[in-house]
Formats: sequence, C-alpha cells, structure tokens
Amino acid sequence: MFADTIYILSYIFTIYSMYNFMTAFFDEVRTPKPVLILSYIMYPVILCTTYLAIDIPLVNLSSGLIAVFILTLNYKSSMKKRLVIDIFVTMLFVL
Repeated sequence: MFADTIYILSYIFTIYSMYNFMTAFFDEVRTPKPVLILSYIMYPVILCTTYLAIDIPLVNLSSGLIAVFILTLNYKSSMKKRLVIDIFVTMLFVL
C-alpha cells in the first residue's frame, strides 16, 4: 500500500520531466493549451489506473508507450520522429 502511494506521488515529477523531454524534442505545439494540459494530466491517470487495476508488466509497458505517443500528438512532427521519441522516452523512464 505504501509503495503504491509513493508510485502515484512520483508521477508529479514524471509529468514535469515528460514536459521537459517533449519541449526538448519538439519545437512547435499544435494543440490548444487546454488540450495540452489535459493530455499531461491524463498521462499519469492512464498509467496509474493500468498499474493498480491490472499490474502486469507487459501491459504496463504497453500503456506507457501509448500514453507517451498520445503526448507526442500534441506537437508538430513526423510520425517517424514521434515513434522514435516514444520508444526512447518510455525506455528511459522504465530504466
């Protein structure tokens, strides 16, 4: 129970780190600010819900990849760059 609480609270820092990565890799935002904020709020909600409800490592990894990819959709870029950054950032946060 304590470990789950720490896991959920750590996403406060994860959101900030994720935002820094996205602004470092992408130059221009293509969505309105409320959509951008909502997507950053939904990132930990998706991951925490998956972790607490299912808790299967492969499913958690898959939900992480999907959540990061959804964040990349907020920025102007090619699909290839989005996929590469998605995999890179997800692996960085997993390690």
